[in-house]
Amino acid sequence: VSASGKRLLTWGREAWASMWDAGTGLKACELHGHSHPIIVAQMVPTSGRVVTGSFDKTAIIWAGSSCQPLHALPHDHWVTKLWLVSDGAAVATLTGSGTVRLWSTQSGEQLRELVRQGDRLSYPAYSIVPFPHGDRLITFNFGAVIVWNTTSGDELLRLNSESNWTHDAAVSPGGDVIVTCTSRQVVVWDIVSFPGTARAIHRFEDLEPRPVHRRSKLCFVALGLGRAADPRGIGRGLSWRGLP
Repeated sequence: VSASGKRLLTWGREAWASMWDAGTGLKACELHGHSHPIIVAQMVPTSGRVVTGSFDKTAIIWAGSSCQPLHALPHDHWVTKLWLVSDGAAVATLTGSGTVRLWSTQSGEQLRELVRQGDRLSYPAYSIVPFPHGDRLITFNFGAVIVWNTTSGDELLRLNSESNWTHDAAVSPGGDVIVTCTSRQVVVWDIVSFPGTARAIHRFEDLEPRPVHRRSKLCFVALGLGRAADPRGIGRGLSWRGLP
């Protein structure tokens, strides 16, 4: 949905998307330009533009008012995820190969590719999560959660939770706390009280074998609390017990 609430973007298994007038319920226009189905899309609230990612190894920036393509962004693999960063001035794209790139939503220029210690990420990024405001985002993969400065491309912090795949993460509204989930742990991290480092302030470790849906439910609850309020209080009452 657009920032004004007047436009609605939908897409399915086709190589095109539809823009709708939320007031009348009528289709305003269609976005044609991809050669393979669209996987993901975002509307840029500051400019009204649209960004789509596809199986055709491209992302496209569109004029939201006319549905006309403005810039095609080439990639090395399917564009599986994209998130707006720097308050909509840039978009971060993630491909099936695990590469994260930053692009200007105004010019379509590639701003940078996120690299670690002068080399590519040692493990491909599994997903990306932006901070609510400003110029930071998180990438996470096998055993590592990294906080990046999207303006400079520098690695700011690394959260090494355990040697299990981090499959989801959330950032508090104030940007000072991160919640991460692995196959056996939910960890709440303080990233501002200790300059230059991150410390786990709550850690919920499950050493017993449990059905996947039970672990996922606790993760879902923790992530929801992390996004909605100050997650420093998650430690009160969050437990594996009582989950169906």
